[in-house]
Amino acid sequence: MILGSGGYYSFPISDQYLEGKNVYHGYTVGGAYAFNDICSVSLAARYINAEKEGNGFVTLSGLLPDATFGVDYEQDDGGLGFILGLNFAPAEEWNIGLRYESKTGLDLDYTVNRDDVDILTPEPGGILPPTGFTESRDLPAILGLGVAYTVSPKVRIEADLTYYLNDDADWSDPKFAGVDNGYDLGIALEYTFSPELKGSVGYLLTQTGLDPDGMLLEYPELDAHTISAGVAYEFNSSWTSSVGLAKIFYGDETTSSGIMLEKDVMLLGVGVQYRF
Repeated sequence: MILGSGGYYSFPISDQYLEGKNVYHGYTVGGAYAFNDICSVSLAARYINAEKEGNGFVTLSGLLPDATFGVDYEQDDGGLGFILGLNFAPAEEWNIGLRYESKTGLDLDYTVNRDDVDILTPEPGGILPPTGFTESRDLPAILGLGVAYTVSPKVRIEADLTYYLNDDADWSDPKFAGVDNGYDLGIALEYTFSPELKGSVGYLLTQTGLDPDGMLLEYPELDAHTISAGVAYEFNSSWTSSVGLAKIFYGDETTSSGIMLEKDVMLLGVGVQYRF
């Protein structure tokens, strides 16, 4: 079918549906060694299992009876990498951590269960590649630096930089051709109200390095400013509970085809910790 001038179907869309899943499971095993009270190192192996799914449909109305076109596909692969860490505490007030996560090679294999959305072009075929097609989508290497300084027994300041080496990752899709390295830069202040109660506030700047044409339309990876706050209460030596709230202020982008990309997200987290 062809959508548009001279086609069998045209707007309006009488019904539409879209659902997706994008999950990366990480399994890590490693250890750490302290040379002395000042310096320690860590090394870990990590296996990543990537799973993506998508399915949806659109129902069009027009000159002929309503027609529904849909897609249903899966992608999966796994890859092995490592994490190297260094911790340095030159004085009682200071703690410095360095982290390197290696690139994890992922070649996502397509399994296409349905793809009859060929309405945008006169040529037959859907919008997805065929079953068995492989798409390179590596997880980029990451460099991390964290610094904590204890100002007083009640006040501690933390700052961190996470740098994503996107340029070195193998992403076969041409829409990622203009990708740059990205980073997260954050700062936080922690205050101890009492031996049981602590609170913190923080700010995070995110620069993804992605071109708008390479972002997911359903959930675009936009640059952002994040403001957060949280509290933690220690009931006893074993039980601690925490709650945190974050508001993310995203910038907007426009793709080369004129699609405006926007997001509005607020996060709430609640945690319970038990120490044996």
